[in-house]
Amino acid sequence: MTKKVSIFEIVWYSICGASAITGLVFCILGLVGQFGGSSVVSLRDFSTPGYICLIAGAVAAVIVLLIYAKGNDRANEAAARRAARLAKVEATSEAPKAE
Repeated sequence: MTKKVSIFEIVWYSICGASAITGLVFCILGLVGQFGGSSVVSLRDFSTPGYICLIAGAVAAVIVLLIYAKGNDRANEAAARRAARLAKVEATSEAPKAE
């Protein structure tokens, strides 16, 4: 059974991905500043914001995944209960009646 992905979920995944990519770019700039020549020493200041953005994006993505997984599990359980009730009703209505 496939579930549709909501617009809200797509927006949040996009925001989390953008934050993680920004953090990754900042980390790379920080490493270039640290190990590069003397002309790029000013890029060293990008390391800390890079780590923060990368971690924040990953944590936010995990939170969004947990929220939507919980909602999908509830929907799947409700569908399974509904199918079980329907099967039970159909089984009792098809049973031969003793005369």
